[in-house]
Amino acid sequence: MPAKEWGTEEHAGRYLKRADDYPHRAEADAALLEQVPREAHRILDLGTGDSRVLRLLSETRPEMTGVGLDISAPMLKTARERAQSVREIELVEHDLSEPLPATAASRTAPRRESRSSSGRWRPPHSSTTPTPTVTSR
Repeated sequence: MPAKEWGTEEHAGRYLKRADDYPHRAEADAALLEQVPREAHRILDLGTGDSRVLRLLSETRPEMTGVGLDISAPMLKTARERAQSVREIELVEHDLSEPLPATAASRTAPRRESRSSSGRWRPPHSSTTPTPTVTSR
């Protein structure tokens, strides 16, 4: 589906009204959450939608910080409403065909991060540095 469709309140609203009714949604969420290591405390959720995955992860990981990126302003509006009580989730409107914004890189980068001359995050050379966990739908 073209990304521009997600920019309309009508399309996002139609999805949100039926999202919880999808068959096996709870099982799919549980399977996805099982794949995120318990020691992962910085999460980058690409295409976060209504922030469902970040909110589910925050329930079992109170020390978690997360950044959710999405191109859809209507979905992010809903995500902000639903994630109000989760202080460590940052939601950013972003087109994934563009480089990651600085906020996503800095909030989810490994602790021993380095920056290129352009200011964008790049992974350090050490192979022992933990990498951020990325979830995507």
